Amino acid sequence: MSERTTGPFVLLDDNRAGVGKRLLFRAPLDIIACHDYGEVDALFQQLEAALARGHYVAGWIAYEAGYALEPKLRPIAPVLSDMPLAWFGVFTTPDLAPAHADRGGAVLVDDITPSVDKARYETAIAAIKNYLLAGDVYQINFTFPLHFSLQGWPDDLFTRLRRAQPVAYGAHIHNEDWDILSLSPELFFQKRGPQLTARPMKGTAPRGRTLEEDRNIADALRGDAKSQAENLMIVDLLRNDLSRLAQPGSVEVPALFDIETYRTLLQMTSTVSARIAPETPLQTLFASLFPCGSVTGAPKIRAMEIIRDLEQPPRGVYTGAIGYITPERDMTFSVPIRTLTLKPDKRRARTWQGSLGIGSGIVIDSVADAEYQECLLKAAFLTTAAPAFDLVETLRWQPDGGFLRLDAHVQRLTQSATYFRFTVDRDAIGAALADLAASLPPTPHRVRLLLSERGVIALTATPLSPAPESLRLCVSNVVINSRDAFLYHKTTARTPYQQALREAQAQGCFEAVLTNERGEVTEGSFTTIFVERDGVLLTPPLSAGLLPGILRAELLKSGRAREATLYPADLRSADRLYIGNSLRGLMAVSELASRNNPYPQP
Repeated sequence: MSERTTGPFVLLDDNRAGVGKRLLFRAPLDIIACHDYGEVDALFQQLEAALARGHYVAGWIAYEAGYALEPKLRPIAPVLSDMPLAWFGVFTTPDLAPAHADRGGAVLVDDITPSVDKARYETAIAAIKNYLLAGDVYQINFTFPLHFSLQGWPDDLFTRLRRAQPVAYGAHIHNEDWDILSLSPELFFQKRGPQLTARPMKGTAPRGRTLEEDRNIADALRGDAKSQAENLMIVDLLRNDLSRLAQPGSVEVPALFDIETYRTLLQMTSTVSARIAPETPLQTLFASLFPCGSVTGAPKIRAMEIIRDLEQPPRGVYTGAIGYITPERDMTFSVPIRTLTLKPDKRRARTWQGSLGIGSGIVIDSVADAEYQECLLKAAFLTTAAPAFDLVETLRWQPDGGFLRLDAHVQRLTQSATYFRFTVDRDAIGAALADLAASLPPTPHRVRLLLSERGVIALTATPLSPAPESLRLCVSNVVINSRDAFLYHKTTARTPYQQALREAQAQGCFEAVLTNERGEVTEGSFTTIFVERDGVLLTPPLSAGLLPGILRAELLKSGRAREATLYPADLRSADRLYIGNSLRGLMAVSELASRNNPYPQP
């Protein structure tokens, strides 16, 4: 991006594939902001007036506004930073089109420094456990900021972050003096007419490498006693908060311990709902609910008192609220976790100083070291750039049989699309392949199918050339990590495979064999490895770090092959050595070269 977007704006960004939409509020008619606890009442009055004039309002409220909304907490309200306590723009209507262009330029996030080191963190956790033992609270959500510098534009950083972590409640809010970037998956509350819904998040687990691993991890998370206890604690807190507004008997918990899937983690959520008077004043609503109990602890007021003693500096927008309100008084607000605040560095051009709040819920059996590492892990999204990639299937088409093993290829593609949260339409894929087949000459073809994150299908077809009569195989020096989820899905993100194949071809080899961090054979750059021993084909298990090949699955199902952990020495001692894929079938290897040492096949 060559220059900044000018003028204040609020972008609320649901970028989940297939379901998301973007609301862009720009050219504000007015700005409503407050910088002091004594201005909070006036803030809500001005918001009410803007809505009464038929306008939208969109913006954010800092966590510390909760001290002004609760009389018991006002005496201990912390000293504020130079950021507003709340900031809203007044707008005529949002733009529903994708007007905030993704032109992602280069950015560098550097100088990342936690404001709390491990020793100070352990001291704070020990103090929290004393409060827990004394019965003051059941849980405390303890947080601290990371500080960092940004070289480049905030717009481009947001583009990179949203690509890496699609969420329902992303936001980019820009004003002259600051930018707020939020990649939050958590709904604070949504109001539609009289219906009020909250969806707190408590309980996380890292994703598996496949859908099957995801299902197993999700089942374990759903049944984890600690995660259930923490989630239920917040559900009870929010039921109590909603009951302060609700019509009698209308508070419900329609969903308990649901598991939601995100790109890098699984998240436990529950849903709490109630019916309220549609014209409930904004200040009454926020005084009852704010801040969200999932970011304080329970009971809320005592938890906020303890947080006030232990945390420095103020949280700001982090764990406050970001959202919008319509003239009809419908509204949606998120809990701003995974949220950055950026301010221009006046000493250096195109440089910003930033902060990112991180934290976790502390209960009596929390382990300080594990909690600290979890906090740092939650910040990994800031520097982890997800590769832009498509899903791939390579099929054989022949005039007398059409697409070979088509159902298996489409099934594998669909499973990977589900795993990566890609949009996929099997009927559209079938129609596109049929149209292509109708145009092909009557000779075998290699057909490459690409599927983008948004579900766009691209097909190419080339005549299938015969494999060489003599196949030379190289054992590559390239080592892969079996924990890498991309190994288990066929994508265009194939850097190690491409490197291994280039090196193999430079040695005059047709294919390369890769190994993992344990020295185990995994697969070729575009084929599955098969070792024949006593008439049985042996092939590495998926756990070694390899693609679930279509031909491989067929041979395993038929009983002709079985899984076995293999090492390079097993390739040399095999009765016969084969490589294979769905495009060409099984191919006998005539010569094996291992790191420049040839081993002719018997």
